[in-house]
Amino acid sequence: MSMLPIAVLLALAAPAASAAPKAKASDTAAFDACLKDRTAGMLHDIACYTRERERLTREQATLIERLSARLKQSGPSSTDYPAAAAALAKAQAAWRTYLGADCDIIDHVFGGGNALGFAGETCLIDHYRTRNAVLRDWLDTYLSDQ
Repeated sequence: MSMLPIAVLLALAAPAASAAPKAKASDTAAFDACLKDRTAGMLHDIACYTRERERLTREQATLIERLSARLKQSGPSSTDYPAAAAALAKAQAAWRTYLGADCDIIDHVFGGGNALGFAGETCLIDHYRTRNAVLRDWLDTYLSDQ
């Protein structure tokens, strides 16, 4: 594994500010509030999980789009943004593979069709939140388009 993409990112000066999308407490609060409605039933819970996963998927697509657009620009001297863009695409593909395999473990252990069937969805949501935080950090810290 080449250290070049990491070196490219680390070589950049930390920006003062970024317009990268931030995770809003209200987004998580909306999901939590949706699940707390105990009068709605399982179909309602399924809809809560689906909406949250779809929101996180859209957020991730926006973050990847912004990172990719930034890496199409020229970077500071001695950086290789085209190599970093290729590494980002490779890393994102590997992350998707990891996501599926990792959460499949939970699905196989807990199965579907019962109260623990949401464990797989929780796994997906947790992984998306973590990955999105990493992508936001890269935009904020290394690739702000100022």
